[in-house]
Amino acid sequence: MLNKDTAILIQNAFPTLEKYIDHMHTIHSLPAKVNSELREEILANFKKLLNMKKHRIDLFFVDIDNLKEELIAEKVNS
Repeated sequence: MLNKDTAILIQNAFPTLEKYIDHMHTIHSLPAKVNSELREEILANFKKLLNMKKHRIDLFFVDIDNLKEELIAEKVNS
């Protein structure tokens, strides 16, 4: 990623709302983007982790179900 060896820790993933994102990561004032091949690999692995979670193998570091419900409630009430 960004022409560097990088680790993407999918188990650190968590739901959020756009209003909590205060800026885009940039390099030399240009948006840092993930190439489409890596993006697809990340999404495929994320979907595998979600599927494992459905089968009670939870590898996420945070309670993504609880966070998701809180964010849905927040969005509905705003």
